[in-house]
Amino acid sequence: MNNNEFDISLLPNWVINSTNIYAIVTDLQGNYIYVNNRFVEKFGFISSNFIGQSIVNTIHPDDIEKCDTIVNKCFEEPTKTHAIEIRKPQNNNNEFYYSYWEFSCFFNSKNEIIGILCIGYDLTKEKNLNNILLETQSKLNSLLNSTNEGFIFLNKDFKVLYFNKSAEENYAKHFLNQEIKTADNFLSYCSAEEEKAELEAIYKKVIEGNQIQFVQEQNNFWYQITIFNVVTDDNKTIGLAYGITDITQHKKDQQRILEQNKKLKEIAWQQSHEVRSPVANLLGITAQLNNEESNLSDEDKEILLKAINTEIKRLDQIIRSIVEKTSWAD
Repeated sequence: MNNNEFDISLLPNWVINSTNIYAIVTDLQGNYIYVNNRFVEKFGFISSNFIGQSIVNTIHPDDIEKCDTIVNKCFEEPTKTHAIEIRKPQNNNNEFYYSYWEFSCFFNSKNEIIGILCIGYDLTKEKNLNNILLETQSKLNSLLNSTNEGFIFLNKDFKVLYFNKSAEENYAKHFLNQEIKTADNFLSYCSAEEEKAELEAIYKKVIEGNQIQFVQEQNNFWYQITIFNVVTDDNKTIGLAYGITDITQHKKDQQRILEQNKKLKEIAWQQSHEVRSPVANLLGITAQLNNEESNLSDEDKEILLKAINTEIKRLDQIIRSIVEKTSWAD
């Protein structure tokens, strides 16, 4: 069929005159027999005259096979419409126009299939925006997963929208004691109804614009939690964000310092009380032994020497006890 044989009256006016949609008709061999003005305006740089050319010449090579598949479906189900996305080259040949198409069998006035009708819509802007979004999301994921801080984002119904690696491998493992999953209601991770009610009350305060901060502990793991609302540019709340800081080492260091201070106080008490007594006794005994005017008998001196030995042993035991209490410094 040549261009003169194509009956344009078979097409509705909205297809012919549309300024938004692309419309083409191919013959049974896949050659153009009609293109509307919108298609020519957009893709005229590819060819000055599409009629008679094969459709494969104006399609990305990687999309040709799936086009063939869709065309075959049209022949298998001639009363149905089949959708497909196709790329067409841009002027610089490095990027592509993205478009969405609906293929269906095209009938003549005798209800005979004479080709394929293709109605298309431009998707380039949406695809480019989506690619930018995916690239931004990828960079954000890399950034959030490179930090030790945990992040969890919930929607207003408290369902999990996103969580980073730290939240998954640290907080979920050691505090929640279960795997965290997208679309789960975060309240379902609570082990008790009381805990669930308390957390729900916190969420409601956050949605109202309050930032809540508290500490959670489980199995000797401590986390500082900061919950704040996520808002759009017009200050509309769209969800909640968890900021999770692992403060386990800080807490352990703090506990160790408290234990050290406790031992230091005990050592100070021993030094000021228990050590003073044998030292005072020793000073008193040695003073008597050194006093030439005391006229001590040999028996008295022997008693005093035994007393010195007793006090020395007592003092040694106290010193050993103090040394044992300072073992934390090793």
